[in-house]
Amino acid sequence: MIAAFLNKEDIHVSTAAKIYKVHENEVTRLCEQCQNSKLWYYLRYFSFGLSQRLYISRTDASLLIKEYFESFLR
Repeated sequence: MIAAFLNKEDIHVSTAAKIYKVHENEVTRLCEQCQNSKLWYYLRYFSFGLSQRLYISRTDASLLIKEYFESFLR
């Protein structure tokens, strides 16, 4: 995230690309992936809240959170 910020990139697009394992060119500002990635900041990474906002199971929310941390905390 720091690199994206320093390079003046869209942090939400960068985050969505990493979480969903796609190239940044495949993520648009209005796409579902980008919108979902913004929720990470507002929900503070809690699986229950994330599952409620994305209408997915808590297990799936936990997996997305795990992917998020694996992508950014290497």
